[in-house]
Amino acid sequence: MQSSLWLARIGPVSNGARLVCLPHAGGGTGIYRSWASELPKLEVWAATLPGREGRFVEPPLRDLRPMVDGIAAELQAGGARPTVLFGHSMGAILAFETAAALDRLGAAPALVLVSGSRAPQEVHRDREMLSTLDDAALIASLRELGGTPATVLESVEFMELLLPILRADLAALERYAPRPGTTVRAPLVALGGDADPDVGEADLLAWEAYSATGFRHALFPGDHFYLEGSRRALLDRIAAEIAALPRSV
Repeated sequence: MQSSLWLARIGPVSNGARLVCLPHAGGGTGIYRSWASELPKLEVWAATLPGREGRFVEPPLRDLRPMVDGIAAELQAGGARPTVLFGHSMGAILAFETAAALDRLGAAPALVLVSGSRAPQEVHRDREMLSTLDDAALIASLRELGGTPATVLESVEFMELLLPILRADLAALERYAPRPGTTVRAPLVALGGDADPDVGEADLLAWEAYSATGFRHALFPGDHFYLEGSRRALLDRIAAEIAALPRSV
């Protein structure tokens, strides 16, 4: 499979498993760009969603289902090689739903890693509708979660580009409703930051009900965007989880 509409390879071709990374709300492939060089045994891919990067001219979607359908269809068409899905925050829900879609297509992934997210039935619990906040309140919410440099948050030009994409992603997540009883065939690993103000360890443990074949979880030092400060530990854990998969996978 070569880079296509919904997926882009962000590292060299490899004979190892295909690691497919799915973005947080408002995010793109950038957060995963360094992963390819740090995970040399894997072939690293990232989702390319409308409204950003090479698809900047397209309007961002306000529904997760078309994203899931597009990503799953391209992964199925990419052949039967082992696929591991990793998603952070909104990307965790995309990873879970993409895995479920691949199960229905007969192309189940080998492993699903969900990061910084509540389980599907708990996504909306006690949450305000962030997509409807005014600009100042939405920027304040971003500041509280961490992960976005102050220089970016204070850049009027950059925020004019980011906020419409972020609002669309948040609206898509707010509209999301999981199919009752949906589980995935692959083992599921839930990951998060030990100081995340929105997703605690109990929220990660709730993911156990969504895998039919096994569950593990781990906490790393950091807030909602622990991926940056704890990147090496996180990548080591991802590599270890993939190395532990059955050799037939």
